Amino acid sequence: PNMGMNMNAAAVPGGFAMPGMAAPGMGMPGMAMPGYGMQAPQPGSAAIMPGMTPNVQPVQFPSLQNTVTPQEQGNIGLIMDVYMEMTVELGRTRKVIKDILGMGEGTIIELDKLAGEPVDILVNHKPIAKGEVVVIDENFGVRVTEILSPSERISDV
Repeated sequence: PNMGMNMNAAAVPGGFAMPGMAAPGMGMPGMAMPGYGMQAPQPGSAAIMPGMTPNVQPVQFPSLQNTVTPQEQGNIGLIMDVYMEMTVELGRTRKVIKDILGMGEGTIIELDKLAGEPVDILVNHKPIAKGEVVVIDENFGVRVTEILSPSERISDV
């Protein structure tokens, strides 16, 4: 007689049963059973017996093509109006807090680049190009002089 207890109950030490809990080891075939040894092999898996050498063959991959499908071209169009932060960096320096707190109007900060040296162009804080500073009417601008190769971009990170 189950006396109102759920038939799917697990026995707990002391002879009691906990409703809603399956007994350990009563799961589906092939599932790991804690404390009961190794997991049963899955269908389609191959076991290598000790002393046997597996048959290993090289894989032939299809050649990659550098073509863009119309669907891929349409996908790139989806992000064309996404804004990204672009920064032009004239140079950098490091100062101790005492020097920074002592700065005032007219303080000159010496940077690590020489005048006329190319400036770094960054997109989302990652270097992508170099350029030279130009003046357009009364505003500063940058003329791109070099696009960094992917390997140069990685080395700067």
